[in-house]
Amino acid sequence: MTKLDISGERFNDLDFSEAYIFFPCPRTLSHKIKFEAWGITLLTASIWGKTAIKRPPVTFDCTAHDIYISGYSEIEIGGVVGGNIQVSLYEPGSIPESFCKTKEGSEWVLSYSWPGDIMNQHIEEYKLSGVLNWPYGDCTITLYASGPNSIKFSIDDCIKVAEFVTSPHQYGYQRPHGLLPK
Repeated sequence: MTKLDISGERFNDLDFSEAYIFFPCPRTLSHKIKFEAWGITLLTASIWGKTAIKRPPVTFDCTAHDIYISGYSEIEIGGVVGGNIQVSLYEPGSIPESFCKTKEGSEWVLSYSWPGDIMNQHIEEYKLSGVLNWPYGDCTITLYASGPNSIKFSIDDCIKVAEFVTSPHQYGYQRPHGLLPK
């Protein structure tokens, strides 16, 4: 397993937009949060300018190509003092995914907040957006923390983003069918 520091500005070099996130939505936040995600992109290509995250030793030139992690990664956020989550629920069994609607026609959105002392000068905001495993939907998670933060993943799961884009069914997360009613 490869472990990278993603504290501070390094977190901005992670892209969760194609990720499938397994976040344990606890009643209260602990000082350290661990969760998994499939399909995180590491923005390592030179096109983005200087990257803050350390480039992992992949088998291709990651200064020319961003890295898609076609497998599970473990994210650890330390020094957590608060945060929130917002989930726009997907309609069960819809393919492609469509959002659940209220009687009035607006999206059904769940949200939860963990209040904390976020005014401390050493606290940073860590925000990520992707697809949440449960409840199933499009989510934005914001955590306020001082770190340290890390990501662990297998180098063997790293491919060029272009490979994922041309073959998403091969490299993206395959949600088990039959788990949601139609």
